[in-house]
Amino acid sequence: MIERLELENFRSHKKTEFKFSEGTNILIGISGSGKSSVLDGICFALYGNTPKLQARKLKVSDLIMDKPIREEEATIKLFFEADGKNYEVIRTIYREKSTYAELREDGTLKATSTTLVTEMIERILKASFDLFSKIIYSEQNQMDYFLTVPKGDRMNKIDELLKLQKFEKARHIAVSFANKLKFKAKNLQEAVEKFNEEQLRKDKDQIERELKELEKQTMELSKKTLGLSGLLKTLHITLDQKEKSRQEIEKLKGMRKESEGVVKLLDSELKTLPDGDINIAKSNYEIKRIEYDGRLKLEEARRKEVATLESELREKRRGIEEKNKALEFLKSFDSKKAEGVESQLRLVKDDLLRVRLLSKELLSSIESLESKSSLQKCPTCDADLTAEKRTVLVKEKKDQAKKLEAEISSLSEKIENFQKESDREKKNREYANFYKRRIEQLGEIEKEIFTREKRLKELEETKTDVQGVKEEFEIVRLIKENLERRISKAEKLKDYRKTLLEVEKKLSEIQFDGLEYEKIKGEIEAKERIKISLDKDLQYSLQLQMAKGKTLDGIIETLNFIDKNRSDIEYLKYSTGTLDNFSDVLSDVQGKLREEFVLTLNDVMNEIWSELYPYEDYSAIRFKIEDNDYTLQLCDLKNNWVNVEGISSGGERAIASFVMRVALSVILAPNLRMLILDEPTHNLDATTIENLTEILRTKLTDLIDQIFIVTHDERLVQAGTAYIYELRREGKKKEPTVVHRVEGFLGGS
Repeated sequence: MIERLELENFRSHKKTEFKFSEGTNILIGISGSGKSSVLDGICFALYGNTPKLQARKLKVSDLIMDKPIREEEATIKLFFEADGKNYEVIRTIYREKSTYAELREDGTLKATSTTLVTEMIERILKASFDLFSKIIYSEQNQMDYFLTVPKGDRMNKIDELLKLQKFEKARHIAVSFANKLKFKAKNLQEAVEKFNEEQLRKDKDQIERELKELEKQTMELSKKTLGLSGLLKTLHITLDQKEKSRQEIEKLKGMRKESEGVVKLLDSELKTLPDGDINIAKSNYEIKRIEYDGRLKLEEARRKEVATLESELREKRRGIEEKNKALEFLKSFDSKKAEGVESQLRLVKDDLLRVRLLSKELLSSIESLESKSSLQKCPTCDADLTAEKRTVLVKEKKDQAKKLEAEISSLSEKIENFQKESDREKKNREYANFYKRRIEQLGEIEKEIFTREKRLKELEETKTDVQGVKEEFEIVRLIKENLERRISKAEKLKDYRKTLLEVEKKLSEIQFDGLEYEKIKGEIEAKERIKISLDKDLQYSLQLQMAKGKTLDGIIETLNFIDKNRSDIEYLKYSTGTLDNFSDVLSDVQGKLREEFVLTLNDVMNEIWSELYPYEDYSAIRFKIEDNDYTLQLCDLKNNWVNVEGISSGGERAIASFVMRVALSVILAPNLRMLILDEPTHNLDATTIENLTEILRTKLTDLIDQIFIVTHDERLVQAGTAYIYELRREGKKKEPTVVHRVEGFLGGS
C-alpha cells in the first residue's frame, strides 16, 4: 500500500506532498493542473519509468520542472508498505548526469543503483513495470485498452503478461534446434555416401600386407648396414694409427732438414768471427768503460758549472746597468726643489681661501643692499642710505666681486700648476728612494763579476778530451761482443747437432709400411661405396614404408570418419525425436496454461460482474480463446454470447473493460491489490458514471485494497473513501501546481 508521495521540481509540482490510505484516493482538477503527473511520479518512483517514457513520448529530462523557473534536478520520494515492512524509495533526476536512486527497508539502506532498486521493487511487489503499466495503471482514456488491441495481437499481449511467451520461445528454440540437427544429420549421411567403404577396406588390407613385407626388407637392410658400419669403424681406427705414424715421419724429416740447414749456417758464421780470450776482452772492456764514464762525468760537471756561471754573469751585468741608471738619476735629483714647490703651494692655497672669504662677504653685502627692507643705513659710514647711494654701492661692490672672481680663477689655476709640479717632485723623490735602496742591494757587484769571469776562463782551459776515450771504449766493446756472439753460436751449433742425432734415432724406431697403408685406404673406399648403396636402398624402403603408412592412416581416418558419422547420425535422429516430443509437450503446456488462465479469469470476472453490472441485459461475461486469439464476450438474455466490440453502448463496454481490468489485477498482481485509473469516465453517460461511482465506493473493498483515481469530473468525488485532493494551477498555466486537501471524505484519516 502506498502511504506517502513527495514531489520536488517534478513536472508542474514545485514541492508537493500527498498522503494516501486504503480505499479510493481521488485527485480532482481541471486539465493541465498536474493530476496525471502525480500518477507518473508513483510509477517513476517504483520503476524508474512511465508509459510515456516507454513510448518515447517524453525524455527523462522532460520530467524536471521547466516553468516558471528552469530547474536542474527533480526528486521523487515514495513511502509504501508490503508484507508488513515499510519501504522508502528516492529517485533524483538530473539534466546533465545519470539518475540517482536508493531504497530503504525499515530505515536500512538496501540499494543505491537505479537498476538494482527497480529489480528489488519488482521482487517485493511481485509485479514488473510491464504488468503495472498494462494492468494496474490505466492511462488517460485507456480503460478499454485490451479492446483496442487489434485481433490477433491480444494473445501475444496476454501471453507476455502471463510469462507464457517463454514456453513459446522455448518451443521455437527446440523446433529450430531440431531442424538444425536434422539438417546436420542429412549432411553427415551425404558425407558418408560419398565414400566407397568396401573398396576402402580392401585397400586397407592390401596396404597392411605390403607394409609387413617392407618392414621385413627394412630389417634385413638395417642389419647389413649396421655390420658394414662396424667393419668401416675398425678399418678407420687402423688407418688413423697408420696416418699418425706417417705424419710423425714427415714431421721428423722436416726437423732433420731444418737442423741440417742451421748447422751449415752456423759453421759458416763461426768462420767469419774472430777468436780470442773472452776474459781478457771483458777485462779490457770494463777498464775502458770506467775511464770513459769518469771522463764523461767530469766534462758534464764542467759544462754545468760553465752554464751556471754564464747565467749569473748575464744577471750581474743587468744589475750593473741598473746601478749606473740609478746613479745618473740621483746625480740630477734636487731634493730642495720639491720642498720649495710644497711651500709655494701652501701659500697660494692660503691666498685662495682668503679671497673666497672676501668674495662671500661681498656677495652677502650686495644681497643686503638689494633688499630694501633689510638695510636702512650705509654699511660703510652708517649714514642714511638713499636709493641713489644704494645703487652706487651695489655697482661698486659688484665690480669688486668681479675682480675677486678673476683673482679666484687665477689662484685656482696656479694651485693646479703647483699641484702638478708637486706630484712630479713626489714621484721623483719616490724614484730617488727606490734607487738608493737598489744601489745598497747591488753592493760590490763589479767584484762579483770579476770573480765569475776569472773562474769561467779557468774552466775553459781545463776542458777534457772525451771523444778520444770514447773511440777506444767502442773498440774494446766491439771485440767483447764479437767474442760473445761466437760463444753463443758455438753453443747453438752443439744443440742442433744433438737434435739431429735424436731425430735420426726416432726415425729408425718408427715402423711404417706404405703399401699396407694404401691397401687399407682402398678397402675403406670400396666398403663405403657399398654402404652408400645400402643406405640408399634403406632410405627408399623407409620412404616407401612412410608413404604407404600415410596412405593407410588416411584410409583409417576416413573409415573412422564414416563410423563416427554413422554414430552421430543415430544420435542426431534420437535427439531430433526427443526435441520434437519436447516441442509438442511445450505446446500442450502452453495451451493448458491458457485454458487454466481463462477459466480462473472468467470465474473472477463473473463474480465481479454480478456485483458491478446494474442492469439485466447481460447476465455473464467471459474471456474466450477463438481463432488462436482472445475475445471478450457478454451473455444476453437469450443466452447468446456477444463480442464486447460489437456492443454499441459505451457504458456496457466501459463496465466490461473495467471488470476485466479488475479481474486481471486480482489474478496477475495479487500482492499489490491496487488499481490506478486516469480519467475513467471518458465516453460514459451520467447513469454509467453514477454506477461506476457506487462500484468504486462500495463494491471493490473485498478485491482491491487501494484505488487511485485522477479525474476532472466532480461527480467521481463521491467515490472517495480515502484522501481527496484538489489540484489547481494559479494564474497562467506555467505557474506551479497548488494542492488543496478536500476534507470530509468518508474513509481514511
